[in-house]
Formats: sequence, C-alpha cells, structure tokens
Amino acid sequence: CRLASNDSEIAMVAPAFNSDLPAGTPPIVPLLFVTIACGAVSGFHALVGSGTTSKQIDRETDERFVGYGGSLGEGLLALAAIIAVSAGFATLGDWREVYSSFGAGGINAFVEGGSTIVSEGLGFSKEFSATLLAVMAILFAGTTMDTGVRLQRYIVQEWGNIYNIPVLTNNVVATLVAVGACIALAFGAGGASGAGGMVIWPLFGTTNQLLAGLTLLVVSLMLLKLGRPVWFTLLPMAFLLTMTIMALLFQLWGFYSSGKWLLVFMDLLILVAAVMVALEAMSAFMKERRRLAAQPGTSACAVPRTGARGSAGRRRWRQRSTRRLTAVPSPAASGTRMTCSCCLSSRNSWASRILPATTPSNSSPS
Repeated sequence: CRLASNDSEIAMVAPAFNSDLPAGTPPIVPLLFVTIACGAVSGFHALVGSGTTSKQIDRETDERFVGYGGSLGEGLLALAAIIAVSAGFATLGDWREVYSSFGAGGINAFVEGGSTIVSEGLGFSKEFSATLLAVMAILFAGTTMDTGVRLQRYIVQEWGNIYNIPVLTNNVVATLVAVGACIALAFGAGGASGAGGMVIWPLFGTTNQLLAGLTLLVVSLMLLKLGRPVWFTLLPMAFLLTMTIMALLFQLWGFYSSGKWLLVFMDLLILVAAVMVALEAMSAFMKERRRLAAQPGTSACAVPRTGARGSAGRRRWRQRSTRRLTAVPSPAASGTRMTCSCCLSSRNSWASRILPATTPSNSSPS
C-alpha cells in the first residue's frame, strides 16, 4: 500500500501480519479487546456521554448525530494513528527497530511516523512536523485528564447526595477532593517524579472495558423495561465481560511472576468486580422478568422475551401486550386476577373442548 503525495510516495512498510514477534509478546486474544477501546466500546466514553455530553445537548434528537459523529471521529483518529505508526518509516527494518520489544514505540512512534508523513505531504520541515505531532498528542492527554477530573468531581458530588454528606455536594470541595486524589496517586505511588499513574496504567484497559460492560448492562435493562429486543446489547456485554475476565487472569499471572504485588492486589479486586458485574447482570435480568410477570395488570404473554423472534414476533408481542385486561375468577385463591383477552380466549377455547356446554339459568345478556 502506498500513499501518494505531490512529489513522492509513502509506503506502508509494516507487515499486514507480523510473524516475527519480539520475545515476551502476549497473545492477541484476549488482550486485543482490552486494548482497542476508543471508537469501538469504551467505559470512559460511557461516563463522558452520561456525565458531560448529556448536559450539553440542546435537544434529545441531537444525541444520535453527536454520539454517532463522535464515534466516527474516534474511528478516523484511530485510522490516522495506525497510518502514522505503520507508514511513517522508510523501511521495514526501521519499523522493526522501533518495535524491537513488546510495549516499545508508543507515543514516540506516533510522533516520528506522523512527522514523516506530514513533512513529506505538506512540505514542512521535519522538526516543525515533529513538534506539531507532539503538541497534538499532549493535547489529547490534557483534554482527557481534564474530562476525567470533571467526571470524578461529578461522582464525588453524587456520593454527597447518596450518602447525605452536604459538604461533598459543594463544587469547590468536590473539585479539591478529585484533584487531591489525583495528586495522591501521582506522588504517593510514584514518588517525587509524579509518575504514580504509570504504575497502575497496565490495568487501565481491563477497568475501562469492565465499565463498558456495566454500561451495556444498564442499557440492556432499560431496553428490557421498555419491552424492546435486547440481544444487540446483551451479546456484546457477554463477549466483553468474557474477554475482560480472560485478560485479567492473563495479566494476574504476569504480575505475580514479576513480583508486582500492588498490581496483583488491584488485579484481584478488578477480577472480583468483573465477576460481580457478570452475576449482577444475570440476577438483574431474572428479577426484571419476574417483576414484569408479577406486575398488576400484566399477563404472562405481555412479558417480553429476550431476543424476540424477528419483527413479526415483536409485532405480535406488541399486539398482545396492548389487549384489554379482563377480571376473571381465580381458582387458586379467592377474588379475581387480571388476564388479557388473548389468554382468556385461549383458556376458554381449551375449556370448551373438555367441559360440557352448560348455560346457567340466571345468565344475563351482559
């Protein structure tokens, strides 16, 4: 693959499938699914969507355009980053030298490769192009940190409302708590260098995707309450939680082998949280099904089935769930129970085949 510019071509020197892997490279599954997040599925973006974006939308109809457009922007950014780290080198040897070990390259590969493409394509000097790409990368990190601290402030204020702690609902106090937690992590775990965040960075991918699975659980329950199909959020949730738990187990062995006990402890905590989310998902769905089945004025046929049988099945369910409810005698207990006309007609049809036809003498036309 070659990218043509005005007077030169930039070749895609990186191989489509790299068989010459450096020593210590982990398997692509499951770590691929806790590495690629932005633009695909991301718990951090779920927090952004519920905490900040929802407060900036003028009207509800704008949400699809903003959300889908934002995802497309993330995808284009990911494509640009892939091009930078795979086509921004002169030869395959230069590319292999940058990625000589697992985890090598990183932001330096993006700046170096991207500056080559910008320099060749737009005619800027290599130094100016590298500075431009470095500022772009720093801006990404800065805006992410700003959004993260703001979301943390929201969470602290929500704690104040939930646990009735008025002081935490104050904007200044909540901001100080959020910033103080960041400072404690940076300098408490990283010492004077302030690199404490990098100590727990290897667990970012798994925690982020665990939060994404929790978000899909909330969306699935919301759809279930509305009586809509939930398979298109339920299946990704199951897949995501499975990959996250597998990745946590793989990382746990690596942390244990290298003696990183803090990461071992935190990995175990996240692993327990992942299992709890999976169990909570199953429990919540069962409780919701039972609640809908026992809801007054709701018959058994009005309970939506997970994964309706196509559009025809959903239409039949909507027709049945909106039929008139009728009070009929309950044989199991005194009084009456509510049943819909479809259940009543079905039961009467079954009873007419096994019971003799009788007409009470005191029957009335009503």
